[in-house]
Amino acid sequence: MRLALLLAALAATLVLAAAELRSQGEVITLITEDRYGVHRDTDLWLVERGEVLYLRAARPDAAWVHRGRVHPLVEVKRDGIRRPFVFVPVYDDRVRAFVNEAMARKYGFADRVFTLLVDPARTLPIRLEPRERRDPLEAPPPPEIRSPLAEDPGAGTAPQPEPRAAEGEGTAPVPTPGSGDRVPEAASGSGPAEP
Repeated sequence: MRLALLLAALAATLVLAAAELRSQGEVITLITEDRYGVHRDTDLWLVERGEVLYLRAARPDAAWVHRGRVHPLVEVKRDGIRRPFVFVPVYDDRVRAFVNEAMARKYGFADRVFTLLVDPARTLPIRLEPRERRDPLEAPPPPEIRSPLAEDPGAGTAPQPEPRAAEGEGTAPVPTPGSGDRVPEAASGSGPAEP
């Protein structure tokens, strides 16, 4: 009986401590879609670099990470405003180090407690790239693909053949070199022929 009360008190303390730690600093709500099309909310810490947001998953196999991988068009609710993003897991140690350092600076003591419970070297950074859309589930526009030839229209392009008229339609006789024949003006449509 005493052991059960002690365990219940310990569990309640851990729940309260977790709630207190989550309330330290900014917490956003990530809105993901599950396999049934139901939107799921997950409260998370974030750091940012410009317009790009970074989240950190303590476990790469967490349910919210799986949902983001399967349906990468997500939303973030921040200060009561929902904005659309694209969910991109990042498997780069430099990005992981940046996110861990930025989280430590932003969340201080709460982050130190987090690192006691989770190995920061095994966390998975998630990049959220902004996207524009009208519908929460609408796919982002395809990326603009620019040809290197678009910079210099004449570079590397082969001359295009002139369109040919169908046989017997408006074709004019073409003189052979040295024959002395001239193509009549009306037939060629290009003015007087040169000798």
